Amino acid sequence: ANTISSSLMLAKSEASKRSEVVNFVPETNWSDGWRVEEGDSTLIRRFDGIPAAYTVSTSATSVGFRNDGSITTSAAYTVKLQPATGCTVELVREIRVTITGTISVSNNGTCS
Repeated sequence: ANTISSSLMLAKSEASKRSEVVNFVPETNWSDGWRVEEGDSTLIRRFDGIPAAYTVSTSATSVGFRNDGSITTSAAYTVKLQPATGCTVELVREIRVTITGTISVSNNGTCS
Protein backbone atom coordinates (compact mmCIF):
# COMPACT_ATOMS: atom_id res chain seq x y z
CA ALA A 1 0.00 0.00 0.00
CA ASN A 2 2.84 2.38 0.81
CA THR A 3 4.54 1.74 -2.53
CA ILE A 4 1.32 2.41 -4.43
CA SER A 5 0.71 5.55 -2.38
CA SER A 6 4.28 6.75 -3.01
CA SER A 7 3.85 6.10 -6.73
CA LEU A 8 0.71 8.23 -6.77
CA MET A 9 2.59 10.99 -4.93
CA LEU A 10 5.35 10.77 -7.53
CA ALA A 11 2.81 11.20 -10.34
CA LYS A 12 1.30 14.20 -8.58
CA SER A 13 4.64 15.90 -7.94
CA GLU A 14 5.88 15.23 -11.49
CA ALA A 15 2.71 16.81 -12.88
CA SER A 16 3.45 19.97 -10.92
CA LYS A 17 7.14 19.94 -11.83
CA ARG A 18 6.52 19.36 -15.55
CA SER A 19 3.39 21.55 -15.78
CA GLU A 20 1.51 18.82 -17.60
CA VAL A 21 -0.72 15.83 -16.94
CA VAL A 22 1.10 12.83 -15.49
CA ASN A 23 -0.65 9.46 -15.30
CA PHE A 24 -0.52 6.56 -12.85
CA VAL A 25 -1.19 3.48 -14.99
CA PRO A 26 -1.43 -0.10 -13.67
CA GLU A 27 -0.63 -2.91 -16.06
CA THR A 28 -3.57 -5.17 -17.00
CA ASN A 29 -2.47 -7.47 -14.19
CA TRP A 30 -1.15 -5.74 -11.06
CA SER A 31 1.40 -8.53 -10.65
CA ASP A 32 3.08 -7.06 -13.76
CA GLY A 33 3.46 -3.69 -12.06
CA TRP A 34 2.47 -0.15 -12.89
CA ARG A 35 4.03 2.97 -14.31
CA VAL A 36 4.05 6.73 -13.97
CA GLU A 37 4.16 8.44 -17.35
CA GLU A 38 3.64 11.77 -19.03
CA GLY A 39 0.39 12.36 -20.89
CA ASP A 40 2.08 11.37 -24.16
CA SER A 41 3.05 7.98 -22.61
CA THR A 42 6.69 8.94 -22.03
CA LEU A 43 7.80 6.74 -19.14
CA ILE A 44 8.89 8.49 -15.95
CA ARG A 45 9.21 5.41 -13.75
CA ARG A 46 8.07 1.78 -13.74
CA PHE A 47 7.28 -0.16 -10.56
CA ASP A 48 7.42 -3.89 -9.84
CA GLY A 49 4.17 -5.78 -9.39
CA ILE A 50 2.14 -6.86 -6.40
CA PRO A 51 2.81 -10.49 -5.30
CA ALA A 52 0.14 -13.03 -6.26
CA ALA A 53 -0.72 -13.42 -2.57
CA TYR A 54 -2.69 -10.14 -2.86
CA THR A 55 -5.61 -8.96 -4.94
CA VAL A 56 -6.02 -5.41 -6.14
CA SER A 57 -9.13 -3.62 -7.32
CA THR A 58 -9.51 -0.04 -8.51
CA SER A 59 -12.30 2.41 -9.20
CA ALA A 60 -10.85 3.23 -12.66
CA THR A 61 -8.15 1.81 -14.92
CA SER A 62 -5.79 4.76 -14.32
CA VAL A 63 -5.66 8.27 -12.93
CA GLY A 64 -4.03 11.44 -14.19
CA PHE A 65 -2.79 14.40 -12.19
CA ARG A 66 -2.90 17.97 -13.46
CA ASN A 67 -0.16 20.48 -12.70
CA ASP A 68 -2.27 21.93 -9.85
CA GLY A 69 -2.37 18.50 -8.14
CA SER A 70 -6.01 17.72 -8.93
CA ILE A 71 -6.97 14.54 -10.78
CA THR A 72 -8.37 14.34 -14.30
CA THR A 73 -11.38 12.19 -13.38
CA SER A 74 -14.68 13.49 -12.02
CA ALA A 75 -14.69 11.05 -9.08
CA ALA A 76 -12.16 9.98 -6.46
CA TYR A 77 -9.72 7.23 -7.47
CA THR A 78 -9.37 4.26 -5.14
CA VAL A 79 -7.09 1.25 -5.01
CA LYS A 80 -8.06 -1.60 -2.69
CA LEU A 81 -5.38 -4.08 -1.66
CA GLN A 82 -6.14 -7.29 0.27
CA PRO A 83 -4.77 -10.80 0.78
CA ALA A 84 -6.00 -13.23 -1.89
CA THR A 85 -6.78 -15.79 0.81
CA GLY A 86 -7.31 -15.49 4.55
CA CYS A 87 -8.52 -11.91 4.32
CA THR A 88 -9.51 -10.14 7.51
CA VAL A 89 -10.70 -6.55 7.79
CA GLU A 90 -7.44 -5.60 9.54
CA LEU A 91 -5.42 -6.62 6.46
CA VAL A 92 -7.37 -4.59 3.87
CA ARG A 93 -5.82 -1.31 2.74
CA GLU A 94 -7.50 1.35 0.64
CA ILE A 95 -5.52 4.05 -1.11
CA ARG A 96 -7.75 6.98 -2.02
CA VAL A 97 -7.09 10.02 -4.18
CA THR A 98 -9.68 12.79 -3.88
CA ILE A 99 -10.64 15.02 -6.79
CA THR A 100 -8.38 17.73 -5.36
CA GLY A 101 -5.46 15.27 -5.28
CA THR A 102 -5.24 14.43 -1.57
CA ILE A 103 -3.74 10.93 -1.21
CA SER A 104 -4.49 8.80 1.85
CA VAL A 105 -4.10 5.19 2.99
CA SER A 106 -6.58 3.61 5.35
CA ASN A 107 -7.63 0.22 6.64
CA ASN A 108 -11.34 1.08 6.35
CA GLY A 109 -12.16 -1.68 3.88
CA THR A 110 -13.97 -4.96 3.83
CA CYS A 111 -12.88 -8.24 2.33
CA SER A 112 -14.40 -8.96 -1.05
